Amino acid sequence: MVWRIFKYFQHLFYRKHRHGHGIHSPYVFEFVNRVIFNSDHTVVPARIRDKHRELRSNPELIPEGGRTIRTFVRRASVSLKQGALLFRMTKWIEPGMILELGTGLGVSTMYLASGLEESASGSAPGRVLTIEGEPARATFAEDLFKR
Repeated sequence: MVWRIFKYFQHLFYRKHRHGHGIHSPYVFEFVNRVIFNSDHTVVPARIRDKHRELRSNPELIPEGGRTIRTFVRRASVSLKQGALLFRMTKWIEPGMILELGTGLGVSTMYLASGLEESASGSAPGRVLTIEGEPARATFAEDLFKR
């Protein structure tokens, strides 16, 4: 019985271990530390964060049929935290091309594209190819990208 209590407290101590305890692959260890836990303290560009916050409070209607931009972005787009993770992933991995299916209003695309722009290696940035089936949302996303 004492052994189980000891193991329980040991579990409580190690469950939030952020130093890669138990990760054997060097690639995965670096990914977890640098990207997921953000040990490099990478910050999303302010223009992307501000635009996302602006869209989250925009009361205008989307021409597709009755939903507001605010409702769509809050329910169907990535959150600020998930967007920051997308930014860090693309910045760290530096892919040559990203294919996004189902753009929505283009919020996640902004994070992906800005991560490609700020790649660390200095090589030519990759491309983002994004596809949206709803014409009204595709037009809105295209206007957002131009701005």
